[in-house]
Amino acid sequence: KSTKINISYYKYQSTKAKKFLRKFNNAYRKGISEFQDDYGKGPATQMHHIFPEHDFPEISMYLENLIALTPTQHLTQAHPNNHTAKIDFAYQELLLKAKAGRIEENLLDTSIETIFSFDNFIDVLSTGFDTSLQVAENDFITVMNIITNYYLEN
Repeated sequence: KSTKINISYYKYQSTKAKKFLRKFNNAYRKGISEFQDDYGKGPATQMHHIFPEHDFPEISMYLENLIALTPTQHLTQAHPNNHTAKIDFAYQELLLKAKAGRIEENLLDTSIETIFSFDNFIDVLSTGFDTSLQVAENDFITVMNIITNYYLEN
């Protein structure tokens, strides 16, 4: 018996997660991009799936797979030439590293609500990289090395 993926369920959960991240980012990060580069000026109105929703529906609702970006970052860098079915892999690496930083900040800052989970981020990386990762809790140095090595090898 094969398992049928309920795409509409994932879509619904993904939409909820995007709305939640936008609200959180506006409230606690003044609505700025989670990744600061030359394209990161202005409000971060786009909630981008680092690993594409259509390829990875099972992690599409994870806040750890979503990153708040400006429209310019989203539509010229993450998706070259506004082609949302395509991903810029070099930019994807930068976004994963930025997301790791935002997750670490969130886990360390006791003055704000903790919305991210280290284990969820490891699940996102394991799924996106098609491997099984075992990383000690909150070992962000190892996470950064895993991300760097993945993009060096692929």
